[in-house]
Amino acid sequence: MKKIFVFIFISLFLFQLGRGSVFARQVVLGSLITVGYDFNDREYDDGTGEEEDEPKEDVLTSELLIKPDISFVSRSESNSFTLRYVPILKHELVKSENSVSHDLFMEVSEKFTEKWSIKLSERFLSSDDPRDRKDEEDDDSEEGGTESSLLMSLDDNDRHGYIRNDVSLVTSYFFGKNSLVSLAYDYDLLRNDDTGVGGYEDYDKHTLWSIAEYRFDPIWKISLRGEFIIGLFEPADYEESDEPLEAAVGGIDMGSAGDVSEDVREYHGTVKVEMDYFRHNPLSLEYRIVGIDYFEGLQDDLIIHEGTIVWKHIFSAGHTFSLGGGPSFRDTEDTNELWEYNATLDYRYPFERGYVQFSLDKGLEQDNFSEVDDRGFVDSWLFSGTVSYHFFEKLSGEFRLSYKEEERSDLNIVYEDERFTNEGEENYHVDKYSASIRFLYSFLIDYGLEIKYSFTSLDSELELEDYQEHRVQVSLKYQTEWMR
Repeated sequence: MKKIFVFIFISLFLFQLGRGSVFARQVVLGSLITVGYDFNDREYDDGTGEEEDEPKEDVLTSELLIKPDISFVSRSESNSFTLRYVPILKHELVKSENSVSHDLFMEVSEKFTEKWSIKLSERFLSSDDPRDRKDEEDDDSEEGGTESSLLMSLDDNDRHGYIRNDVSLVTSYFFGKNSLVSLAYDYDLLRNDDTGVGGYEDYDKHTLWSIAEYRFDPIWKISLRGEFIIGLFEPADYEESDEPLEAAVGGIDMGSAGDVSEDVREYHGTVKVEMDYFRHNPLSLEYRIVGIDYFEGLQDDLIIHEGTIVWKHIFSAGHTFSLGGGPSFRDTEDTNELWEYNATLDYRYPFERGYVQFSLDKGLEQDNFSEVDDRGFVDSWLFSGTVSYHFFEKLSGEFRLSYKEEERSDLNIVYEDERFTNEGEENYHVDKYSASIRFLYSFLIDYGLEIKYSFTSLDSELELEDYQEHRVQVSLKYQTEWMR
C-alpha cells in the first residue's frame, strides 16, 4: 500500500496562510535546470569457474538526462512552507530506453513561541534507478560525509521500480542557554517491483526518538538521546520468482517461509557529557547502547555497548583536530560474546582557496534495513578524505577518496522439516575503494558546468560480487528565480 501524506501539508499550509497577512510573507519561486550525460561502465569478476552460479553480466550504460528542479518557498517570521519537485527524464542510448523518475519534497515549519517550534517534512521518490537516491545524497554532502552500509550491499546498477516515502515530524522546545528538548516521529516506507526470492524487500519503518540537551554552565553540558524503531517487513513473493526455490535460496527448500515474520525492534540510547574546561581543547565522554529484538526469533537478539572519549583541539576558526576511542562489547544470544574497540579521528585544515579534510571511523553496528534481506552484525572501518580548491573565482575543483572495510556476520537460517534452524554465523569480508574528482565552472551569472569522474572497486569474499566501475558525468546547469 502506497502511503502519501500530501493532505497534511495542504491543510497546514492553508492554516498558515490564514494566520496572517499575505504581504508579511516572502514568496520565492525558483528553478535549477540540469541537462547532462552519464556514462557508467561496471565489470564484474568472472570468478574461478568453480561457482554454482553464472558470473554477473557487465553493465554498460550511456544516458542523456534532463532534470528540472522547481522550488517554491513561502516564509514569514513565524512559519514557512517549502515545496520542491524534481522530475528526472532519462534516455538510455545503448538500449534506446526512456525512463522518468519523480522526486517530491515538502516541508512545513511553525514557530508558536520564541521557544517552541514544530516541523513536518516529507519526501516521495518514485524511480527505477537506485542511483537517483545515491546521487541526491552525494549532492547534499558538502564535505564528503560518510558512506552507509546500505551503499555497500545495494546493487545500484540493478534497474527495478521502487517507491520511497519518508515522513518526519519534529517538535522542539528551547530553554536556558543552549538547552533544548526535542521529540520526533519518523516514518519510512519502501516498496519494490521485484520482491521475489533473491530480490528486494519491502518494509515500513517507524521511529520514535527524543533528544534532551542541558548546559549547566559554560564548561559542562549533557546530552541524552533515546530511539525506538519498529521495522515491519513484507514477506517475499516466492510465487513470482523466476528461479526454482532451491536455486534461489541456496539449495534450501523454504516451503512456507514467506509466512514467517521478519519484523524487528531496535532500542537505542546515548548519554554524552561535554567539558570545555581547557581553552580550545574540549573533551567529551559518550556511552551508547543498542538492543535488537527479532519478533520470530529467527535470528539471535543482540546488544551492543560502546564507550567513547573524544579530545578535540581547535587551532583556529575552521582548523580543528579530534581524536577518540574506547571499548565496544557485543552480546549476542546463543553465540560468543565479543570485545572490540571503537575509534574516531578527524582533521580539517582550511586555507585561502579551499580546505583539506580527512576522517577515520571504526565501530560496531547492526544492519537490518539493507533492502536486500541482509541481517546481522557489522564491524566496519571507514576512511574518507576531501581536498577542495578554488583555482580562481569561477572555477573550483574537489577530490574525494574513501575506503570502507566491513566484517559482516550474518546468521545462517535453515528451513527444514517445517521448522527454522539457526546454524550459526557466516562471516565474510568486504572492501570498497572509491575515488572521484569534480570540476565546477560558473559563467554568465546563472550558468554552471560540472564534470565528474569516479572510480569504485568492490572486493568481497562473496562469490561473483567483485567489480570495478568507471563513471563519467557531465552536466550543464541553469539556475534562476522566477518570482520573489
